[in-house]
This record gives sequence, C-alpha cells and structure tokens, in this order.
Amino acid sequence: MPRRIILLLSAVFLEFAFARSAPMVIDVINSEKGLLSNTILSITEDSFGRMWIGTANGISCYNGDMPMNISVNTAPRRISNKYAQSLLPMENGDVWIGTPDRLNIYSYQGDSVFIANRQEIGISDITALLMSRDKRTIWIGSTDQGVGAYDLPKGKFRKLQFPDSTNLPKHIITLCEDPNDYLWIGTRYDGIYIYDLKNGKLSGFPMQHATVNALCTGRSGTMWIGTHDGLFGGTVNGPMVRISHPMVDHIKIMAIVEDRNGTIWVGGDNGLVAFSPESVTPDNRITDLRSVSEGPGIGKLTYRYVSALYYD
Repeated sequence: MPRRIILLLSAVFLEFAFARSAPMVIDVINSEKGLLSNTILSITEDSFGRMWIGTANGISCYNGDMPMNISVNTAPRRISNKYAQSLLPMENGDVWIGTPDRLNIYSYQGDSVFIANRQEIGISDITALLMSRDKRTIWIGSTDQGVGAYDLPKGKFRKLQFPDSTNLPKHIITLCEDPNDYLWIGTRYDGIYIYDLKNGKLSGFPMQHATVNALCTGRSGTMWIGTHDGLFGGTVNGPMVRISHPMVDHIKIMAIVEDRNGTIWVGGDNGLVAFSPESVTPDNRITDLRSVSEGPGIGKLTYRYVSALYYD
C-alpha cells in the first residue's frame, strides 16, 4: 500500500500518493459522503488506524466508508463546542479534542466523551495539542492563556511557568518540539518563541509582528515555518531566512509536513507544493518544486485552500 499525504481543505478532504513518475491520485471526501462539515480545522490518525477529522461542526472519525460523528448533540459522544480546532491521539485509542471553550477527551473504551473542568486545567480556548517526544507530557496551547502542560505519569495539569518577562507567549496557534529539547511556540501577531526544556529559558525568535500558522522540524535540522507571509526556515542558533519560490513567496501558509523520504509538503491559500530540502540553494531558493493547484480533471484540487496536512 502506498504511503499517502492527507490534505484538509476548507471545502474537501483529499488523499493521494505522490511520485514524480506516477499520476496524482486524489480521493475527495466531503459532506455528501458523511463529513460533518466541509470547513476543516484539524486531522490525525489514532492507534487503530482511524482517521479523525476536526471540522467547524464537530468531528468525523473514519474507519471505513461510514464515519462516526461527534458533535454537540451526539450523546454520549457529545463535545462541549462543535469547533474542533485541535486533535491529539493517545496510544490507548483515546483522542484529546481542543475546542474554543474547553478540553474534551474521547474515551475509546467507553465510546463516550469526557468534558474537562475549566478550573482544573486553567486553559480554555485550546488551539494546539502536542505530545512531547518522551511521551511524558502533553503540551497545550491557547489563545489567551499561554501554554499548559499535562504530566502523564502524575496525571496533573499545570501552566508552563516562563521566566519573568513582559512579553510572554499568547495567541498561540501551533507547537512543535525539536530533537534538541526546544519547544517552539508559533503565535498570531508575535512570531515565534523558543522554550528551552532543559534550563527553562524562554527566548523570542526575530519575527516581529508575524503570524505563524505551522511548524515542522525536518530531519535536516531545519525548522520549517509557515506564516501569513510565506515560508521560512531556521534553527535555534542560526538565522531565520525566507525560503523563496514563486509558489510560496508571500502566500498564507497553513500547514507543513515531512514525509518518510524527507520531502517537505506545504499547504496554503495557493494550493499544495512539495520539495526536497536538497533543492534549496545556499541563497535559500527552491530550484525543484512540484505543485498541485485547483482545477477540473485528474490530479487537481477541488479548492485551492489547504488548511491542514497529515502524513499517513
């Protein structure tokens, strides 16, 4: 079975195999096929191979042709808010669901949803959920309450305490932990913060007034950064640089993922592009790039706005 890139668009959900020598294969799943909404916010795969699709009207979970739907009126699988903006699968089959008002947890064993207490967690508008690389902590990003953490061995929530500063992370959109124990925090308006997990030091990345929608740590050591103003690359100790190509220059980038071959996939308001980091020149230009755009016919997107990506 070929590996797949799963795309989420504001209108459709697609999956396809990528190979330069083969035609693009695209399968469209939308509300006509059971999806709760064509406005897609997030996607993940659980430990049983089921695809979870967070939408503006709840969640559709696919394990075959017919989805299991979870929304505000699907008791006992009822969530507190239909806007499922972040998803995180657990090894036991549970799925954490971040919504604008609180955390929801789908129980695989009970086939039901637990709605968490706001006061216990201390965070409500949950925009990002991330499992730490050591599998001991769940990082929780929010719009107005910073970064929280759930200690899995202890079963306790806490707010991430940063050093004294007048400029703490807020309006968080995305989180990414790199192999060197740095937590990258992408925000709306204020660019990137980097939190050193070893010594508790917080530093800002030089991206003033930038909105960061996507972060992806590549095997090359580069952190790929998707913003409202194009694609960037950087490291903790190195400079941040704009990655240039007409297909990514100054577009709104919403999602980035790396596949098993090291290819970088970038989705935004100009469709989908894929490139190898080896094709990036010393002056940070992409010389070899494949794109998938909107249009009729085979190998085309039904809508050009790509809002999320998942590598299966």
